[in-house]
Amino acid sequence: MFSHCFTGSVSTLTVVFALAIPGGVSADVVFMEDFESADTSGGNATMAQITVTGGYNAPNIIGNFATNLPQSSNFIFLDTDFFFTDDVPSPVSTEVLYTPDPAVVALPGYSYTLMFEAAGNFGAPGPLTYALLVDGVEVATNTVDLNVGPVVPISFSGASGAIAISLVGEATAGGYGQIQIDNITIDEVAVPEPAGFVLLASGLALVRRRRS
Repeated sequence: MFSHCFTGSVSTLTVVFALAIPGGVSADVVFMEDFESADTSGGNATMAQITVTGGYNAPNIIGNFATNLPQSSNFIFLDTDFFFTDDVPSPVSTEVLYTPDPAVVALPGYSYTLMFEAAGNFGAPGPLTYALLVDGVEVATNTVDLNVGPVVPISFSGASGAIAISLVGEATAGGYGQIQIDNITIDEVAVPEPAGFVLLASGLALVRRRRS
């Protein structure tokens, strides 16, 4: 009798989980940028996908000089220096808007996660704020102090449209620093349908009834 009930429970759970998570939960990398296509042979460079606002060095935003990143290849650098006007320091923030080409389009039923490498260089950098935008609307954001901790991923789901990435570096009081960014990736993961969770709950309820 016990053997019969156990077999039925396993069978029910197997079917329910299979329906609840269609397609599995593995992530696909739908975007990756390492800036190696930028020609920095003559010094700093920029790319057509990048729009720069503010900053000490704009629009030269990609370099291959000394870095605290794991490798010394091309990377974005956000100059966050202070200018002095009448001996009063004025912060200089740098904003980079990266619009992938070809476009990366968010689809219904999927979750998207942004991750990248970042490091401070040439002094103490200010805070870095990064965000994901869909059709120009911010859908996920975070701010990190690279003097304290690393970048953490941000994610969104439920929005559809063209994805863009915003990176904003701020100056520190009386400071002079630079934020360097490389190896930007966006992962895509299928989100289980709500109907699948209903089936899962129904299946578990059925198992409990059979055991009782």
